[in-house]
Amino acid sequence: MTADSEQHNRRMAYLHEAGHAVVAIQRGLIVRTLTSDGEGGYCKADLSDKANDRLQQIYAEARAGKIQGPEFAERAIEAFFDKLVTMVGGIAGESLMLGRPIYSTRRAADDLSTFSGI
Repeated sequence: MTADSEQHNRRMAYLHEAGHAVVAIQRGLIVRTLTSDGEGGYCKADLSDKANDRLQQIYAEARAGKIQGPEFAERAIEAFFDKLVTMVGGIAGESLMLGRPIYSTRRAADDLSTFSGI
């Protein structure tokens, strides 16, 4: 790997994690941890207490049998939407820097897998 490609990969790793953080803050999430060593990193962003309470209420209603199936899925996704959007913020950060929608880090591929798995 050349010095130029190493520098590019380091910049993309930093941008990727910063993208998560920027989106999280814009969506009203609480950023607890943001780290990057230039090869990878981690951004932990939590729902606000109000949003988390709403999500817990949905789960309680589902456990009590008050909601189920499609209604549960729709309400849970709506409550969890800000967190889902934050997950793809890393890819957005990379894409903005590159000027096209593409992901270049292993973490971006992990984010896509996690996002689609939810």
